Amino acid sequence: MPRKPHSDLNLADTMTVFTILGCPAAAGLAAASEKAGWSTMLFVVLGTAIGFAAGYVVQRLSYLLLATSASQSRTSLGWLFLFAYIILPMIVAFGALLTTAGITVWLARQIL
Repeated sequence: MPRKPHSDLNLADTMTVFTILGCPAAAGLAAASEKAGWSTMLFVVLGTAIGFAAGYVVQRLSYLLLATSASQSRTSLGWLFLFAYIILPMIVAFGALLTTAGITVWLARQIL
């Protein structure tokens, strides 16, 4: 029986994908709530750019914390960095979504 290709998705990759896909969605929802009309698509494009930038930051932070937790010789420090690996990327990802929505609302009110 042939083996299936390795297709696991760890937390770092999950939060990266969540950020990249979530920022344009947050921008679109925020623009639609401000009744931006067809210019909502411009805000979605802006949200996509923010999403890729924030996704890069989330991925770098996640893998840095994961590598640091794996290389610790003291167990207590390893657990601390592992806990940070679980919590900090989520905080950064949700912060990116909220920031994208806030920027979109502010720009929509200023421009329209």
